[in-house]
Amino acid sequence: MVTYDEFMKDNKKVKILKELYLGNERKESFLDSINEERARILGNPSEYLDVAQRATELERLEMDTTERHDKQWYEAARNFVVNCKENIRIGNCSVGLCTKGEFLEAENIIEEIVAQINPNWTVKQKLAFVHFKIGELVTYMADYPSNSKPPTTQYISGARNIWKSLTSGISVCNGITYIQRTILSRVGVTTKELSSGTHSFMLTETEDGNIITDATWDLDYTTFGCKPQYFGKTYEEFRKIDGDNSNAHKLEDPPTNVISISDEELREIYYSIGIIGKDGKFNSKVSEIITEMKSREFSSQEERTSRVWELIEEKLGDKFAHIEECKSMFENCLRWHGVDMQNVTSQYVYALDDSEFMSPKLVINIKGKNNTSRTKMIDPKGNRVLDISAEELQAKFRYHKNNTQPPFWENQIREVQGLGREEGHEDKS
Repeated sequence: MVTYDEFMKDNKKVKILKELYLGNERKESFLDSINEERARILGNPSEYLDVAQRATELERLEMDTTERHDKQWYEAARNFVVNCKENIRIGNCSVGLCTKGEFLEAENIIEEIVAQINPNWTVKQKLAFVHFKIGELVTYMADYPSNSKPPTTQYISGARNIWKSLTSGISVCNGITYIQRTILSRVGVTTKELSSGTHSFMLTETEDGNIITDATWDLDYTTFGCKPQYFGKTYEEFRKIDGDNSNAHKLEDPPTNVISISDEELREIYYSIGIIGKDGKFNSKVSEIITEMKSREFSSQEERTSRVWELIEEKLGDKFAHIEECKSMFENCLRWHGVDMQNVTSQYVYALDDSEFMSPKLVINIKGKNNTSRTKMIDPKGNRVLDISAEELQAKFRYHKNNTQPPFWENQIREVQGLGREEGHEDKS
């Protein structure tokens, strides 16, 4: 056990210990900035509990989760945090910090997941389990200006922090990769972050070769218990998915020895870990919606669309807090059931009194015949799909300040007002 006095004696440059780095290796980017307030602990954190208890000025703790730490190291790191003062802030050598309470709550979540992983599983099985589990843990929300995604002002500093992401349920691609890596590290799996500069995904070393996965893009599917679409594809396959308009998966130095997981093998893996049954089907609520819609006849497209919304509320209501994934899945459900997507407008709106744009609401407008339209608003608190008029939207909501497009409902209101004037016009010739 290293005492506080011994530690400070070994770190003569430090006058007041305010920041600490926990890791196994010397990270030059951090060590270059070692100064009178910053020091490092390399090795087992449990040997430095006296430092945690007596460093009364300590404000910040950075854990290097990019290294491969085992379960015992994380248990020691948790014990170190428990012994720190209450106002300590913890980071994972990225953007954003969490509180001591958030760290301990998130560690409980991680430990529960680790306990569900059979130590005798293969690396492929462990990876598949964690990849699928991400859909339950977080929703993706962009923390950058975007017309298509809701910028989450309140989470910009926390979406890349492992523990804050898990307690808030909100993350971005980097954070999602970090979450996977810290879980898999504790069960003996070696991973590496892959980054195109604009997007983060992951490489995993397995018994048969390297596997590339993208749990962020797969949230549109795993959130609802559907079959993963971005698990075990080659680098070339990911670039083909990107198409001509995206470099999301473009790497300057693509990984080698990458294997492709076939659909058959994917289903075998998920059957072997108890996610799906012998029939090899992912029996999600989405498939239940599709099955019922295929079994019924409808007198009109409007009747068909109304039933889709009823089923979405009934089957997927408990997922409405996953706002970005719901947007994608709802659009897919409408497309699958005959709705012309050129007549669909999906937008995030904010209450007029939401001055910091903290709480995005999802609204979906579908144009009908003869200039008619219906708008639905998703209520994540009540797990409901609500009808809302253009007039109510105009009176109570707005787009995000970064979205310079005119709200879709303004044109609807003008059209109704114009129609009213035409109907009230008298021919005085």
